[in-house]
Formats: sequence, structure tokens, C-alpha cells
Amino acid sequence: MLGQRLRGAQGQQAFSLMGWLMEGVKQLYPTAIDVEESWGPWHTISEANEQLREMGMQNVVYSQQFLGPDVEPVTAGIRARLIRNAPPHMKGALLALLGPAQGRPVGDVVLLMAQLEGLDRQKSARAVGQDNKYKGRESTIKVTRRQMWIDLLNAGVKKEEIDGKPTPYLLNKWKALQRRQKEKEAVDEKQPSAPPMEESEKEKTESRKNRKVPVSTLYPDLSSDGWEVPDPLL
Repeated sequence: MLGQRLRGAQGQQAFSLMGWLMEGVKQLYPTAIDVEESWGPWHTISEANEQLREMGMQNVVYSQQFLGPDVEPVTAGIRARLIRNAPPHMKGALLALLGPAQGRPVGDVVLLMAQLEGLDRQKSARAVGQDNKYKGRESTIKVTRRQMWIDLLNAGVKKEEIDGKPTPYLLNKWKALQRRQKEKEAVDEKQPSAPPMEESEKEKTESRKNRKVPVSTLYPDLSSDGWEVPDPLL
């Protein structure tokens, strides 16, 4: 691909190897904006330094003022593009580091970026250590033999099944019990609960329970005015 681009630039004046290379780049990227569109987000300091040097070479190709890859000054545009392409957790530190770097050579800024690489490595190592520590805590189960014994008996396990058994045996049965309980809790959570009873319905239910049925309703003849006690049999 590069050879084809260089051969396509033969009609133009290019009297050195650097000139041939610059003409080939111009064939691929006719303007400086086309080069900028090829720079995407970077994830490591090495990628950032590579982009930084490419941005410095951009001035060489399109302004014809070549001083050297590491001698090119860092402009406000270079600084802004480098920060924009940085990962979110690096933007703050990069902004503080590159704030006074405008006008300094690219090589000096590359050395400054190496400091961020050490900090980022330490931060990543601490994060991994914290994750491993918490994972270890979560995977460790601390329970006494007495507690396992009580839990198994409360769950309905017969005393004869666990009496005199070694601790690993009790631990396996206790873990199986814990799994069953968690599965049961998960099933219970998925089942919909009964809708709450309205206050009016509650009041009606309570009134039905507490209501006393009058005797006249149960025994209408007793409430009649014409009812008389019969004479006792002689």
C-alpha cells in the first residue's frame, strides 16, 4: 500500500526519503483533518505516547517545518486531542500534567507521561488486590461445629444421623441445607403475595365476627307476645 502511494507521487517534487514518505502520507490523508480522524481513544500510556508523536509529525507533513519527532512543540490542539482520547479515569491526572506543557517539546512530554504509567500501574495493582481480598472473604465460610449441629437438628435432621460424625461430614450436610434454604427463599420471593385487604373489607369482616345475633332472630316464637308457658303436667 505504501509503495503504491509513493509511486503515485512521482510526478511531484520529492528529493529525499523523508520527502517520499511525506508525499505517501498525503496520498492517504490529503489534509491534516483526515489524519486527526484516524486517532481514536487510547487505553495505555504507550498508546498515548504513540499518538503524541504522530501528532507532532503532523506538523512535519503538512507545515513543512521539520525539527524532529521529539523536538516538535506541543500545541493547544495536540493537548486537547490527547486528553479527549484518554480513558475517563486518566483525564483528571492528564489535564493536571499537560496544563503547563504547551510549547514544550514532545520528547519532554513523553517523559512526563511515563510518570502516569507508573501511577496507573500501581492503581491497577491495588484494585486487583482489593478485589482478590474481597473475593477471599466472600468465599470463606466460618461456622462452628456446634452451630452446624443446631442448624441441622432444627431443620429436622435426626440426631442419629449426625451423632458422632466427623466435622467434614457435618459441614457437607450443613452446606446442602443452606443451599436448599436459599433455593426455597428464592422461590418464595418469586411467588406473588396476596393483595392487601381494603380497610372497608377489614371492618366488614370484623363486624361480622363481633355481631351478636338476637334471640328473636334465632327463635322467633320466643319473642311472640302470645306465647305462654304451659301448665306443668299433673
